[in-house]
Amino acid sequence: MRNVNSILRKNRRILEELFTQQSLLLDREELAERGFNFNYVTHRKPIERGLVGQFCYEFGYTLNEKQVVMLVLEPEVEFNSKRKNSTKSQIEE
Repeated sequence: MRNVNSILRKNRRILEELFTQQSLLLDREELAERGFNFNYVTHRKPIERGLVGQFCYEFGYTLNEKQVVMLVLEPEVEFNSKRKNSTKSQIEE
């Protein structure tokens, strides 16, 4: 159980770091190179436009057929950082 929690926390840290850097779209390979383990998530949840997000706590992602990852944040969670634009407006672009 401790090992699973370590993997989930590491996945969350990677997603949070990318969110802070405003890297909302990236290749699946880039996430894997950072050590992200796609086999572990805390939950799955439908998000906008019929997509299903894979979440590690409040940070999540979707993966499309071209292996492009779009980072998402739990709708109920407000992310406080020094980012200039809101996540929602960047995702809709």
